[in-house]
Amino acid sequence: MAEVRLGRQQAETGDLPEVCMRCGQPTQLWTPRKFSATSAMQSRKMLVLVPLCERHQNQWRNRIRINWLILFGLLLIAALLIFVPADWQAPLWITLGIGLPSWLIFNIVYEQLLMRAAEITDHTITLKKVSPAFIEVFDEKKVADRQRLPGAAISQKLRQVKFKSIDVRLSRREVEDDELPQNCMRCGAVATLKLPRKFSWHPEWIGTLMAVGIFCFGLLPLVLVGLILAFALNKRMKVPVPLCHAHRRHWMWKNIVGVAGLVMLAAIWLIGMIAIFQINMPPDMVTSLLNFMCAATGLGFFLWLVVMIILVGRVIKAVEITDRGITLRRASPLFLLALWEQRQTRKVEAFEEEEDEDEELPPARLGPQAGEFFDPNAPRRRHLPPEDVEELDS
Repeated sequence: MAEVRLGRQQAETGDLPEVCMRCGQPTQLWTPRKFSATSAMQSRKMLVLVPLCERHQNQWRNRIRINWLILFGLLLIAALLIFVPADWQAPLWITLGIGLPSWLIFNIVYEQLLMRAAEITDHTITLKKVSPAFIEVFDEKKVADRQRLPGAAISQKLRQVKFKSIDVRLSRREVEDDELPQNCMRCGAVATLKLPRKFSWHPEWIGTLMAVGIFCFGLLPLVLVGLILAFALNKRMKVPVPLCHAHRRHWMWKNIVGVAGLVMLAAIWLIGMIAIFQINMPPDMVTSLLNFMCAATGLGFFLWLVVMIILVGRVIKAVEITDRGITLRRASPLFLLALWEQRQTRKVEAFEEEEDEDEELPPARLGPQAGEFFDPNAPRRRHLPPEDVEELDS
C-alpha cells in the first residue's frame, strides 16, 4: 500500500478514476468519507468521495459494528458481576480483564489497516493505505487533465450526497471580492439574499482545556487560562453568506435561545430569591425552597446548554480561519459543487486570456542579442495565482 496526494477539488467533488482506491478493481460506487488529521495541535477535516468496490465500501461501518458488539459484550459482563454468585465472579473478571486490552489492541491494529489521512492542508489531502493500481491510474488521469485543461469538466458525483452537510473552504479573495455563487449555502437552492455574517474561531484545544478545567474542580484556573487564550488567539472574518428564502433566518433561533434563555434563568432565580426572603416563612421551609431554587436553576441551565449544543450543531459555523481563508462547516454539497464550477470557469477564462496574450506577444527569447534593443517595460506573461497553480498541479 502507498500514499496519494489529492487536490481539494478532486477529493470533494469525486473527480477521481473509477477504480477502487483500496484494491484497484473497477467500480461505480462512491462512498463519502470525512477524513481528519492533526498537525501542530490543530485538527483539520476534509470530505472525500472515495471510489470503493462492493468488498471495501463498508470497511468503516464494519469497524463501528464490531466496536459496538464488543462494548455490548463487555457491558453485559460488567452487569453480570453484580448479580452472579461470588464463585462465578472470578471467570467474569478474567474475561473482562482480557476483553478491555483486546478491544484497545483491535482498534489500534484496525486503524493501521484502514485508509486514513496523513496530512490535510488548505488545498490537498494525503491518504495512506491506497492501492498502487489506483495511484497509477490517477497519475495517468492527471496527465490527461493537464493536456485538456480548457475543457476539464467538474464531476457531478457530489450530487449523490446532496442531503449531507460538509465543510467548504473559501479563500480570502473570494470572500472580500464577493465571488461566491448564487446558491444557498445551507441547501444549495437559488439564493435570494446575501446575509453578512461575522464568524469567529479559535483553536479547538482551547475548548478542551476549558472543559478539563470545568469538570475537574481542582483545575478551575484552567478555565481562566482558556478564556484568556481564546480572547488572544481569536480570529474573525466577515462573509456575505448566500441564503434562500427558507433559510434567511438561519441563525435566528440560536441567537434567541442563547440570549433569552440566560436572561430568563437569571430573572427567575432573582425573582425567586426575592420572594423567598420577602415572605415570612419558617427557617426549615426557607432552606428547602433555597435548595429547590438552586436545583431548578441548575437543571434549567443544563437543559439550556443541551439545547444550545443542538442548535449550534445545526447551523453554519467556522471551524478554521487563517490569513488565506475560512473553512465553514455544515454547508450544502450543492453549494460546494457550484463553487467549484465557478472556480473552474475562472481558471478556463484566465487560461484563454493567457493564450490570447501569448499570441499577441512576439516569440519568447532567452535574452537580448547583440545589437538588439531590449525594452524592460514590455508586457509580460500573466500567471495564475499561486493557490490556483497548486490546485491545478494537485
